[in-house]
Amino acid sequence: KTNHSRVTPLMFEYELIQRAKKERKHIVMPEGTDERVLRACEVLLLRNVADITLLGNPDEVGQKITDLGLSLRGIPVIDPVNSELRKTFADTYYELRKHRGISYQLAYDAMTDGSYFGNMMVHLGYADGMVSGAIHTTEHILRPAFEIIKTRPGCSIVSSVFFMCLSDRVLVFGDCAV
Repeated sequence: KTNHSRVTPLMFEYELIQRAKKERKHIVMPEGTDERVLRACEVLLLRNVADITLLGNPDEVGQKITDLGLSLRGIPVIDPVNSELRKTFADTYYELRKHRGISYQLAYDAMTDGSYFGNMMVHLGYADGMVSGAIHTTEHILRPAFEIIKTRPGCSIVSSVFFMCLSDRVLVFGDCAV
């Protein structure tokens, strides 16, 4: 006999937010112009859950925020293309990947991509984590993570899960995209 307990989406969200508040983290969001991402950021900001940095062209991100009528005051927006961090990130990425034949120019160009820039923010301690996948494919998200952050030493298996909140329960799906 197995003992199953159901968790409603509201219970799940409440517990998740309480845990996040206790261990507040800085999260980078590379998809800074996506409506769902921006709406989620507003909720997180209003609930005081995490520190957030959006990536994207500040004018485009700002216009999207205005168009949606959101309040995201205080959330920094970094443009990977024009960021003062781009050269430092490119230098680091080049050192990590030159053994694979990557040129410095390719490393520098890669840092214009939000997924690469965001992973480098995590790798170098500018952020604690990154949330992506609203508009990018799994491959687009995972490739930079494998190249920059990598797996823990001795760990060769990668796994993923996502939560689907239905009206009456929360389902967990594992390894659907990896």
